[in-house]
Amino acid sequence: MNSSRAASSSNRASPSRSRSATAVSSGPSPSARRIAPGTRAGAARSRAGRAVPARDRDGTAILAGPPPGPHAHRRAAVVSSAAATAGTSAARLGRRSAAWLAQFAEDLRLGLPFRSPPPSPSSLSEVLGGGRAAGVTARVADRVRSLYGLSHTLAAPLRTDSGLIGAIVLSRRDREPWPVAARRLLEGAAVEAAAAMARAYSFREATAHASTDPLTGLPNRRYFDEFCGLLARRRRAGDAVGVLMIDIDHFKAINDEHGHEVGDAVLAEVARRIAAQLRAQDTAARWGGEEFLLLLPETGARGGGVIARKVCEAVAQEPFAVDGAGVQRTLSIGVCEYRTGLSIDQCIQYADRAMYAGKRAGKNRVVVRDATGKEEMYVCGDRGAARD
Repeated sequence: MNSSRAASSSNRASPSRSRSATAVSSGPSPSARRIAPGTRAGAARSRAGRAVPARDRDGTAILAGPPPGPHAHRRAAVVSSAAATAGTSAARLGRRSAAWLAQFAEDLRLGLPFRSPPPSPSSLSEVLGGGRAAGVTARVADRVRSLYGLSHTLAAPLRTDSGLIGAIVLSRRDREPWPVAARRLLEGAAVEAAAAMARAYSFREATAHASTDPLTGLPNRRYFDEFCGLLARRRRAGDAVGVLMIDIDHFKAINDEHGHEVGDAVLAEVARRIAAQLRAQDTAARWGGEEFLLLLPETGARGGGVIARKVCEAVAQEPFAVDGAGVQRTLSIGVCEYRTGLSIDQCIQYADRAMYAGKRAGKNRVVVRDATGKEEMYVCGDRGAARD
């Protein structure tokens, strides 16, 4: 009786083993799925402790599975249609990319191995008008095309009363001829642009004439006053600015003895020699008559005195040619430092007083007024002080 119970229990415990054995020993069936040796599915089943599938003649494992469903062929058809659509889209995108690349290469005048040579730039470039202006405009358009890589352009000259001043150049990627409306619009735009530029040039010339002394070419007093106003608003506290007042000694004698034309020539030459001693940031102006005024940014009283002596020596060392003879002339210069607590007008007055102090002392002098009001006087050509 005990043996029968054991047999019964052993029979209840063995169905899984018997089914596994049956699966292993059974041959391939129409619904079986093949698993290649060494794949993840086969390795996972071995690691799980399950029975290893049987092998076919070619070494492929056989695993029984459910037969394909009734809609399997429809899913396969959908997958095939999606793949065909993706291939068509990729081909279309490839053709568009190739066309865009070819167009871009033509715009840059580059040859492609699968395209015919692009048309010559001259056949895709047009100029409105004729004559010499058209030739100059064509050269301007050629320069623009080579600079920006353009090919299909339409150019129009910009003319004023003084002549040709420029050109307007249009460009586009389209190879079609320029329509009549575009030509008419470009012609009108060229006329308006030329008129606007002519007005701008006239205004600039008028402004330059109004602020420039015609005899010496230096800025005049009007310009200097405007410049000093800007300087006063922009100057930071502690910035040093040197102010120099210059007067030509015995200038009236030149006008009396040789005439005003000779006097004007001497004035122009003095202005040239003064400007030659200045830096790019310095400003020189004709203040009136035979007087000149200088502004020296970032220069204190001592630095202004050094520049004043250089200017004085540049004028005194070389005589002026007057009526076939050399005429010697000297300068008297007053120097003041534009500093916090002083207005620019006060600083100019101090420099003017220092200049007249040098004239009273014998002319050919540089007088420097420092921040404390103390004055030092130098004789031009002498490195030492004449008196304190």
